[in-house]
Amino acid sequence: MRLFICIELEEEQLDAIEKAKEKLKAETSKGRFVKAEHTHLTLIFLGEVEEGRLNEAIEAIEKISFEEFQLHMYGLGWFQKRSGKIYWIGFERNEDLLKLQKALHNELKEKGFKLEKREYTPHITIGRNVKVLKDFDPSSYTELIQGRCIRVKEIVLKKSENLERKIIHTRLYSKSAKS
Repeated sequence: MRLFICIELEEEQLDAIEKAKEKLKAETSKGRFVKAEHTHLTLIFLGEVEEGRLNEAIEAIEKISFEEFQLHMYGLGWFQKRSGKIYWIGFERNEDLLKLQKALHNELKEKGFKLEKREYTPHITIGRNVKVLKDFDPSSYTELIQGRCIRVKEIVLKKSENLERKIIHTRLYSKSAKS
């Protein structure tokens, strides 16, 4: 099964991201855009995991302790891939987030999970294989998203499945911030 650990968004943040995504869609000639129900901030992508190892992933999450904190969105960015650009919403640097992600990474690695080696870049993907129109201005997205806050009060382990050509994300486990 394909697993990842993420932070889910509240309605207000989803609305702001949807507005940015719709604006981006209108300024592109092609792209695949993330559906609202799949919008999240990934902490760790585990990839394909044997079903028998699910409890190990949950045990690793259980060892993590964190207090509620806030993240602040700052703007639109992109990664260049061979197939096109991946557009995303970025965040101001946040030590609480980096500490949480590193603790998860270390616990999962200790349990033998194979994880990405590249440095963690917190972002919310909104479009893949995107080709923007000639007069595209990324700075015009700043007012839509800059300063919007995400309250991090839980982390969620999810399964991603492709059922009849439809992606389904299912919550398997969650861990709340300590009060």
